[in-house]
Amino acid sequence: MKSVRPQVAALIVVLALSFAPACAQMPPPRYTPDVDLTEASYVRTVAHLPNGKIVVGANDLQRVNGFAQTNLARLNADGSLDASWNPAPNSGVGALYVDAAGMLYVGGFFTSISGQPRTSLARYNAAGVLDDTFHPQFDGGVNAIAPGLPGTICVGGTFTHINASTHNRLGCVSVVDGSEVAAFAPDVNNIVIALTTVGNNLYVAGYFSMIGSTARFAVARMPLNGNGTPDAWDAKVNASVYAILPGAPGEIYLGGGFSFVGATPRRGVAKLNDTTGAPITAFDAQPPSLSSAFDLLSDGAGGLIVAGSFTALGGQPRLNIARLDATTGNAIAGFDPGIDYGYATRLAAVGDGSYLVAGQFSSLGGGEHLGIGHVFGDGSVDALFGASLETRGYAYAIRQMPGNGAFVVAGHFSRANGLIRRNLFKLSPPNRVDPNWIAHTNADVYGLETDALGRVYISGYFTRVGNNARSYLARLQNTSDGALDLGWSPQPNSPVTPILLRPEGLYAAGGFSTIGGGSQSLLARVSTVTGNLDTGWKPTFGGGYGVSAMAATDTGDLLLAGSFTSVNATATSGAAKVGTGASAVVDPAWLPNVKGGYVYRIAVDGDDVYFGGTFTSVQGDPRIGLARLSASGAAALDAGWAPAIDGYYPYAILPQPEGIYVAGYFTGINGSGVGYLTRLDKSGEVDKSWQPGIDYIVYDLLRYRESVIAAGYFRVPHDGIVRVPVAGDTLFVDDFDG
Repeated sequence: MKSVRPQVAALIVVLALSFAPACAQMPPPRYTPDVDLTEASYVRTVAHLPNGKIVVGANDLQRVNGFAQTNLARLNADGSLDASWNPAPNSGVGALYVDAAGMLYVGGFFTSISGQPRTSLARYNAAGVLDDTFHPQFDGGVNAIAPGLPGTICVGGTFTHINASTHNRLGCVSVVDGSEVAAFAPDVNNIVIALTTVGNNLYVAGYFSMIGSTARFAVARMPLNGNGTPDAWDAKVNASVYAILPGAPGEIYLGGGFSFVGATPRRGVAKLNDTTGAPITAFDAQPPSLSSAFDLLSDGAGGLIVAGSFTALGGQPRLNIARLDATTGNAIAGFDPGIDYGYATRLAAVGDGSYLVAGQFSSLGGGEHLGIGHVFGDGSVDALFGASLETRGYAYAIRQMPGNGAFVVAGHFSRANGLIRRNLFKLSPPNRVDPNWIAHTNADVYGLETDALGRVYISGYFTRVGNNARSYLARLQNTSDGALDLGWSPQPNSPVTPILLRPEGLYAAGGFSTIGGGSQSLLARVSTVTGNLDTGWKPTFGGGYGVSAMAATDTGDLLLAGSFTSVNATATSGAAKVGTGASAVVDPAWLPNVKGGYVYRIAVDGDDVYFGGTFTSVQGDPRIGLARLSASGAAALDAGWAPAIDGYYPYAILPQPEGIYVAGYFTGINGSGVGYLTRLDKSGEVDKSWQPGIDYIVYDLLRYRESVIAAGYFRVPHDGIVRVPVAGDTLFVDDFDG
């Protein structure tokens, strides 16, 4: 048994004396560490109420300012939580609408709200009480709500029926009793995501291409007193529209992911003629490529506020929020709050010339703001607005640092134990997030490796580390503050996911075509000294999308798996063995022949190679998500080892003397019901005596002393990271050095 420190040993003696008559066994193991990982919630909608309070709806809201609150919340004007109102819908909220009487309509994907059955649409009075008289029935979700003809509201979403009558993704209902407006029955052939009412006309935006028999791509207009047939107005955009805003008489603004309006280049935001749908060419916001506008709002002074995903707008650098001149589209000087570490999805006017901005971000105006913020008319940010809208974060990978028992954790999160740590943090004994080690990235970190010098290699979708530009692959120095190594910069031109550190260099896989100063696609080896591409080691792939998993054998060869049909012109389905010498020589005998899916993880244990993935056969024999092969010779399949995954697929495999740990997104193996993290014996049977009780996805595993550390998207036994004893009778102290 593991030894414990004197004070813990004394505690055990006390416990033993206290409970000896009832239980002669050791206390159950304590799971460590306990790191609270949180991320900014994906806020989809926000409404400012006549009494000054604020309502927010989200897909994944779990906490507001540290207090439990599910999917829907009401805030006070200063951003504090109004704890007296907690409707707790059982699924996401996608739309809010406040009518002239102060009644609040809530749309989403729920079937229950305020403890009452409601399918996708509910109404609250001005006091926040659920209206028992209003309960229309939908068979799908609601994404948008807008006023209709007097006495009605219109809703759009994913549904195909309202109150058992056919209404494909768009319809209107009575505000008296929720009955559908039968005469208004547009037949929209795909999802509706935005609605705007202007006079007697309803503008509709979404992912559709047809409304009834009329071709309309992404946006259309129809008279509310008709049957739902679009009128002649046709914007002819080439991609999705997310927002519609009335302008001056005869003008309408669109925001979205489009790059053309008709034949006129207009990316993300455009002003159109409200009669013809043609672009008004004098307005040009000049966004760069890959820009999208998710919401538009009048500034009340002849201009408009744009929120979305962009780095420049109106001819000026602007990060995800801008104020534009309504005539020219030029950015208005001085208004530049900047949304960082995420993007904005919604805007709402407060009524005093200021704005609420909401979305999935953790920084506004350079300060910490999770999910929502308050911006004054001059672009300054209200530092006293204290709302923090949170969902759980998760860890993709964990690696141990040399020497001191510290660990580095990578993933998708904004806070760790209350400290701002964007996608990376260092966990040091005793069980604390290092207060000095700060290495923020602006997007997820997937790949993680540490070397003997204490340097940390990271890969993922980021384009910045701290305040330094660094795309997709970077190295942090062995310093107390986690500083970026400015001298090492391979600069791949597309995201990198798996990486593998070996004495001969760092292997990186992804969708890139250039890396380390040279041309190389999908898989490359770069120098750990210079970051330059090893131009002699140059595998080429045929078919598919590249490499999803890598591991090295004991003899130094590199095992690859993923979506490909050949490597260096050698036909091989989904897996290959490649030399790590001066050139990437393919072993023509090692051909596992993976079929029916892909391999996502490889683990090596001597001459045993473990595959985990979505495949259904290996070497012509049935294998459901797991297989064991020989690392040598012809990759012989172990015929006696055939566990089957129940559910999706494994993300991590860790062979150890006491068994093979398999982790991922599954509910069990061999019908055991022991899901997400399971231990198999050498014969492939589930060890049911070892049940860690993890409640959701595990992405990575690491052996540490007499324990296995799991990283993932779980909440039980702990949040995102947990240390599980390999033996059921081990008592840990609550830190990593115990």
